[in-house]
Amino acid sequence: MNNTKVLTIGGSRNIGYLSSIRLLDLGATVTFLLRTPKTIQKYVRMGKARLVQGDALIKDDVERAWAEAAKGDDDTPVEFLIFTVGSTSPQFVLSKGFVISPPDLVTRALMNCLETLPSPTTKIITISSSGLTHTSSKKLPLLMRPLYRYLASSVVLRPAFLTNGECRGEKPSSVGKKGYRVAEWDVDRSWTVSRSDVAHFLVEGVVKHWDEWEGKCLGIGY
Repeated sequence: MNNTKVLTIGGSRNIGYLSSIRLLDLGATVTFLLRTPKTIQKYVRMGKARLVQGDALIKDDVERAWAEAAKGDDDTPVEFLIFTVGSTSPQFVLSKGFVISPPDLVTRALMNCLETLPSPTTKIITISSSGLTHTSSKKLPLLMRPLYRYLASSVVLRPAFLTNGECRGEKPSSVGKKGYRVAEWDVDRSWTVSRSDVAHFLVEGVVKHWDEWEGKCLGIGY
């Protein structure tokens, strides 16, 4: 993956960070859009990681990130967008109860990425925990439904409840099975999965075998 260009939005921690580290270790060049670009210094010194200070809620910042991610010795476009922005932790307000601010963080950030997308060939991988089953998709606000229809041409990962556990995918069982299960839409009787295993599948499964998973919404869990 030495000539692969990747833009990561939401890569300061958790799945976005873990996935990006895997890609960097495989030789990809990863550009991060970060509000506080202080991480990934080892890879910055190697010239493989690029940091763009900015906010995914600001379209101009996202455009700058795309431009930086496209730089290189050739004219090839950014091959992958890894979007793992999650909502902020709710804050308790006496008059309103628990409030998430802004409430549309993920939608606005993703729309900025799609509206500034410089190449129709860029492959999009995003993480979502709601609005993606056949039943729950009917409950989506009308303005969000076109967004998920657009992403049908990409890959959406829908993890079970996320934990900080070990990466079982690095330790296959004695019968050669992965340490986690993957299925379209949902995984039956699956309650948890580690962030490390989601990152493992994102890179080792989706990125390396894109043709197998393109256009699907995938559940992942134990």
